[in-house]
Amino acid sequence: MYRRYLYSLILFCFFLLPTLAAAKQQSKAIPERIALDNGVIELHLGTGKHGGSLTYLGRSGTDKNLINNHDLGRQIQQSYYAGPNTRRLTQGQHPSWSPWPWNPTQSGDAYGHPSRVLKADKDRHQAYVKTRPNLWDMDNEPCACTMETWVELQGKAAVVRNRLQIQEDVPAWQSQPRHQEMPAVYTIASLSRIMTYVGDAPWTRAPLTRIVKKPIPGRENFPWNYWPSEQYPGPATEMWAAAVNEAGFGLGVFMAEAELFIGGTVGRPGQQSPRASATTYIAPLQTMTLEPGDEVEYTYVLILGDLDEIRSAVYERMEKN
Repeated sequence: MYRRYLYSLILFCFFLLPTLAAAKQQSKAIPERIALDNGVIELHLGTGKHGGSLTYLGRSGTDKNLINNHDLGRQIQQSYYAGPNTRRLTQGQHPSWSPWPWNPTQSGDAYGHPSRVLKADKDRHQAYVKTRPNLWDMDNEPCACTMETWVELQGKAAVVRNRLQIQEDVPAWQSQPRHQEMPAVYTIASLSRIMTYVGDAPWTRAPLTRIVKKPIPGRENFPWNYWPSEQYPGPATEMWAAAVNEAGFGLGVFMAEAELFIGGTVGRPGQQSPRASATTYIAPLQTMTLEPGDEVEYTYVLILGDLDEIRSAVYERMEKN
C-alpha cells in the first residue's frame, strides 16, 4: 500500500507539477495591468480587463484618475472603421449598435468582453502591449487584425505609438473612406471644458476657442461636434485639444498629422468618478480607406497640466520637429 502511494506521488510530481508550473507561468505572463510612474505622472494600461488600452492617467502620488472607464467603449484606445454600416443581428450583433461598420476596438466589445492581450512588457518608463481586439458591435468576435501600443513617459507627457495590422486573408468589404480616431480619448466628466485653437494664426498663442455643443442640422441628437465644420469653421491648425476643469487643469492630446477633431460632453459635467456614464470625448481624426492587408501606424502625445502648460508642451514639440 505504501509503495503504491509512493509510486502515485512520484508520477504526480513527474507529470503534473511541470504542467501546473507551466500554467502558473502562463498566467503570470499577462498581468492585470501595467503601471508606469516617472514621479510626475502615473499611467496604467489595462492588460487584464481592457485589452491593453490606457485606463489610468493622473498626477504621480495621487489617486485621481482622469480617464473614464464606464464601459469598454471608453478609456484611451485604438479604434478603426471600414466598410459600410451592416446589419448582422442574426450573427450576434448588438441591437443597440446595428447597423454598424467593421470596427475593432482595443478595449473590447459592446457586450462587455475584453479584447485578448497577446503580449505585455515594460521597463521603468516604457511599456508595450499587443492585442487581438474584438469587433465592437459583435458578441465576443475577435478581429482578424492586431493592435500594438508603445508608451513612454516624458515629464508631464506620455508619448504613445499605435499600430494596426489587418490580415490579408480576411473577406474584403465594400471600400469607403472613414474617419479614424487617432486615438479615442474619454476623460472624466469634470473635465467638461474642451479647449483648442481654431484659426489661421497658429503658433502665435492666439486666443483659444471653447468647443460647446452646437446643433448639426439633421443630426440634432448627435452628441459631438467636429472642428473644422460649419459650427466651427476655423481650421484646427495647432493639432491639439484639451479637456480641462473649471480651474483650467486637465488632459491635452496632440496628434501632429490630425486633419480635424471631434469631441464633446455627455451627461452631468461635474462628475469626477471614472465609472460614471457622463464623460468628455476628444479624438484627432484622419480620413482613411482601410483594406485587408493594410497597416496603420501613428504617434500621439498626452499632456497633463493646465492649459498654458499643455499648449507650451505642444509648441516645444513642434519646435523640435
